[in-house]
Amino acid sequence: MYFAFSFCKEDNNKLTNFLLSALCLAIVVCIRPLNGLVLFVTPLFFTKTTFKNIFKFQELKLAHLAIALLTIAVLYHQLSIMYIQTGTFLPYTYTDEHFDFSNPRLFDVLISYHSGWFVYVPLAFISFFGALFLPTLKQKIVLLLFYAGIIFLYSCWWYWPITARAVIDYHALLAIFLAAFLIKVRAYKKIHVAFITLLCICVMYYQLKSIQLNRGILAENYTYKEVFWRNFFRLHKANMYLIPPESIIQQEIYLQDNETQFSDGAKNNSEKYSGNTSILLDKTSPFGGSGDIAYPSLFNQKGMRKIRLSFWCNFKGDVTGAQIYLKLLDKDRKVVFETPFYINPDYINKNTWDYKEFGYQVGDEDLVGKNPVAYINWFIWNSETKGQIFIDDLKTEFILTNTKFETLK
Repeated sequence: MYFAFSFCKEDNNKLTNFLLSALCLAIVVCIRPLNGLVLFVTPLFFTKTTFKNIFKFQELKLAHLAIALLTIAVLYHQLSIMYIQTGTFLPYTYTDEHFDFSNPRLFDVLISYHSGWFVYVPLAFISFFGALFLPTLKQKIVLLLFYAGIIFLYSCWWYWPITARAVIDYHALLAIFLAAFLIKVRAYKKIHVAFITLLCICVMYYQLKSIQLNRGILAENYTYKEVFWRNFFRLHKANMYLIPPESIIQQEIYLQDNETQFSDGAKNNSEKYSGNTSILLDKTSPFGGSGDIAYPSLFNQKGMRKIRLSFWCNFKGDVTGAQIYLKLLDKDRKVVFETPFYINPDYINKNTWDYKEFGYQVGDEDLVGKNPVAYINWFIWNSETKGQIFIDDLKTEFILTNTKFETLK
């Protein structure tokens, strides 16, 4: 865009800017073919003298030839790789992945809790208003329609959460919008200061959400309203197994609060998250868990079968880890399938009650050729047998979901 703008607006170095813009276009198209759509923006830069005397032979220099050859080399390299690997110069490498233009996910892409671009990058939302302050009506209309078209296009892709990442390629346009906004408010000192402050807050907010995504507090494409607000300012790493409520077809919940329904393990009255009793895991009694729970009939229905295990825990002393084991049992209590989970030192928040969540999606491949599952059993193990781990409010959830939020084609 920069070299295309320079080509259109500057009288000097026209051929150089034209060739450099062609080289940049070749590179971005090789990276992501849809980036070629940026060509629809360049006519906004055209003037009456844009193409005047561009190809004068006397302007041709060795540097021009070098840039042209480099552009050809970039395209040749990309096309040759594709031909060697696929036997064609224009392969469709996404196989059966596709666009669904009849079902755009614009709400999810822009303002949902699980993947909303404006929710997690409010600076982008503010920047769009800057388009209203661009110099010409043509620029306002074309650039806004262009950006809207890009968002709509990616919202129709089968894996629509890619939109927030894909539009990064077009952030240069947002920068132009924001620059126009800043120029407009610069004339009003108090508003200018307030606006700059707002932008700084937006940047810090984005960094907060980015940290939360990296630390497992939130999850791309799976965060929902309750989780978003419950952990709004949390920075400590979290163990989460998020399931968007909209995807749930049916569920059964089994809560062992150690008051009305007890869990297995050594009972304790000194530390508790709720009520009067918790389970203590220490050197003497390192195990505590759910005991046998009947495998639900709802898992016989069509859908994604998910088991979510959650509990509150308080780590004390020199304990630095714990293990959780989920077992599927047949009617004779023999193990049909088991899987472990781990709490490592980075995820331990000592001397305070912390919420932990783990889960597993039971696939057909886990059970094929094995006895029918009749029970599930899960337990927490103080594997180091040192320090103390208090656990309370153990919850077992059997959840049947659809594929709305799954990465399935």
